[in-house]
Amino acid sequence: MLKRRILFLSAEADVKGGGERFLWDVIGGLSEDFEIACVSPAEGVLADRLRGLGVKVAICPTGWNLKWRNWVANRVRAARLAREVRSFRPQVIYANGGHTNNLAVRLGKHLRCPVVANVHDVFSRVRKDKYAFGRADVAVACSAGVAAQVRPFNSGVRVVYNGVDTKVYSSLQRGAARTSLGLKEGQFAVGFVGTLVAKKGIAEFIETARIIAQEVPEAVFVVVGAPKSGDEAVLAQLQVLVERYHLQKHFHWLGFVEGLDRLLPALDVLLFPAHYEAFGRVIIEAMACGVVPVSSPAAGPKEIIEEGVTGFLRPYEDTKALASAVCCLYRDTALRASMVAAGRKAVLERYSMASMLAGVKQAVVDAMKGS
Repeated sequence: MLKRRILFLSAEADVKGGGERFLWDVIGGLSEDFEIACVSPAEGVLADRLRGLGVKVAICPTGWNLKWRNWVANRVRAARLAREVRSFRPQVIYANGGHTNNLAVRLGKHLRCPVVANVHDVFSRVRKDKYAFGRADVAVACSAGVAAQVRPFNSGVRVVYNGVDTKVYSSLQRGAARTSLGLKEGQFAVGFVGTLVAKKGIAEFIETARIIAQEVPEAVFVVVGAPKSGDEAVLAQLQVLVERYHLQKHFHWLGFVEGLDRLLPALDVLLFPAHYEAFGRVIIEAMACGVVPVSSPAAGPKEIIEEGVTGFLRPYEDTKALASAVCCLYRDTALRASMVAAGRKAVLERYSMASMLAGVKQAVVDAMKGS
């Protein structure tokens, strides 16, 4: 039996962010049932890995905005890409967020092919992409909060949550993970995972750490992530702030880490004071590893975390409340243990890899049926 053919469009050339890791997991999980090709905006980690799986890869800029002066250039780009991928004869185009949704709609017209538009972002970009969502055959959102933003443009939008491989992400490697970080017995590890930009709440994390350290001298703060390319000076500025608070001995700056499954189990708490967040994949990865999240009530986190059961939700600007929640988990080991168990159970029930792949597969099948 011939496999049905999906052409994926990626907005990024790496596999660092939640949306890109979603794409990587989906392609790997569906490769047995579908023949897959992918368009990447540049050569990079994603293209190399996909070729290693035997996936056909085309390189083409995938950004496409709707400013009138770019319409001609964007139509030319879509036509050129259509010629490159026509031989693959895709039966559905799957756009994985960013500006790929717009390009996918234009490409679908050239190839007479249905389009699935997936969004991993919130607010501003959703509004910019209303053209794409209004014309996509199927719209997919990463959370109910994002779906609500898309619904005015596509009433049939569905939610497909990110999934976690719970065989890989677990607390079984806790001892090895803590040893690799040089953590001592009794040290209380609080982690930040994300790009070092303001919207992820890194400044609030450092301010909260200052308050925590006054009450919990044995606390250590693990920062996983790097600034955006071209903004390397941000890291030095953040480290100066830490030195001003005399916390440099408490901080571990790890940069970008490949394989969070080997690092997250070392933590006791994930502190996630994001200003806004469409989903927050690292939260479910942490919960799967036995780490309790303390987060801002942004769009995604407030869907994931059940207040007082699997973690705490506090406003990102209220660093005293964030610190109080973390210190509560330090003092109350029984509460922390119950949240660890409840968090792992929630991931198994709602955020499994199988449920994510089933949702994506259904979206693809429905797009094909409706074309």
